[in-house]
Amino acid sequence: MPLSTYLATEFAKYAYTGTAIATQPTNRYVALHTADPGGTGTSEVSGSSYTRSSAVTLTRTVNVAKNSSAAVTFPTVTGSAYTVTHVSLWDASSTGNMLSYGELAVPKTLDVGDALSFAIDELEFEMKDD
Repeated sequence: MPLSTYLATEFAKYAYTGTAIATQPTNRYVALHTADPGGTGTSEVSGSSYTRSSAVTLTRTVNVAKNSSAAVTFPTVTGSAYTVTHVSLWDASSTGNMLSYGELAVPKTLDVGDALSFAIDELEFEMKDD
């Protein structure tokens, strides 16, 4: 998953000037997107009772982090159907800073009454050196 513009900037400040990363996140939250969020987190789902996931616990191996302690579940869709194409990782349950993002292997259309859930270890946040 590519790093967000925010996190890439924080890492660069640290690497080049020794400036500490602004605020290390206490919790991390998963968001859903209807298109590529780019480096700033655009196209996050809104309405239809959508909220970001509860705080997730990640376990890291060499360069992959996975949701390790519980399934990542989103509320049941109530208003209008939508198709999720990307997910992102944030440092807050609303607003905040996007940390990284990536594309789902297969887009998921959610109709009214559907709820999206990712099983333990199903979400992988891979660190890439693109």
